[in-house]
Amino acid sequence: MRLILKISWAFLLIALFSDLKAQNESPLQSFFNHVMFNPAFAGLDHESNFRIGDQFSRVDSAKAYNLFYATYDSYSDKLKGGIAICFQQGLIGSKNIGTTELGFTYAGIPRKTANGTIRFGFNTNILLATKQWAIYTLDRIMVNELNEPNLPGEELIRYFVLKPRVSFLWDMPALTWGISIGSSLKTDIAVPTVETKNHFPFNGSFYLSKNHEGYHNGLHSRPFVFNPELMLFYQDEYAMGRLNLYTEFTRRSLGVFIQSNFTDQVYSFGGIAGFAFNNLRINLSAGAGIPGLSGGFGFTGELSLILKIPQFDYSKINPWQPR
Repeated sequence: MRLILKISWAFLLIALFSDLKAQNESPLQSFFNHVMFNPAFAGLDHESNFRIGDQFSRVDSAKAYNLFYATYDSYSDKLKGGIAICFQQGLIGSKNIGTTELGFTYAGIPRKTANGTIRFGFNTNILLATKQWAIYTLDRIMVNELNEPNLPGEELIRYFVLKPRVSFLWDMPALTWGISIGSSLKTDIAVPTVETKNHFPFNGSFYLSKNHEGYHNGLHSRPFVFNPELMLFYQDEYAMGRLNLYTEFTRRSLGVFIQSNFTDQVYSFGGIAGFAFNNLRINLSAGAGIPGLSGGFGFTGELSLILKIPQFDYSKINPWQPR
């Protein structure tokens, strides 16, 4: 616990003594990739997972976002904890900005409790923001002394962002919940076209799920797993919440969700459907703004693929002997 407090204070001091500027990055957050939402999920239950997906969100004709992500997480016996590598590529359509992000995660330092385990996660991502390649190429061909370049300006590389984050996760048989807190430290490379406010660039997330495993003929088994999830996310004055009612069967997935974009006042309702075979599961979620309740129509969708990599127990002395 003392180590967690020291690291948390270090992140706070770095942020306070840095040139802090607000971020106008993509507000998208994957709701099927728990490692991205809370780093403490990395290597949970000694599992190895490869996740890949694409998320799209349209608020109105002036705001549209796209995010591609890929993560790999596993448990390391040498490090005595979970590790994860994350890659993201995003698009902010209204600003002609493309983002490329790479991060590393460690989750461990478990603490046993009377009815579960608390584990901590540490994550650092590095983001590079550039002018969208198609717009940049077009400007290089078409722009002359009479025509100004498109937003966000003439330079290709716009800024770097360092994103340190700490988190914890309390995993219990009936309930799992956790909190993640981080900061975004920006360094401008090109002259910004819009002046940003100087303030503490805080971001955080909250996760809560109730674990319900299925019963069959009065016996405890797993013909299905029903895990309702509540997820709250905040980033630079952008707040979002989502409630997933999601059931995983042996061969298929079904569910519904309610998503609230509190910043843009878009409240969406949608469905989740998917199928699975062997260790592969594919999910598709799509929803739209509720008429009369939302400030705009809006649309949100996410396609995700989850591959669970089975463990291999191998003994050099007795290679055919099971563990």
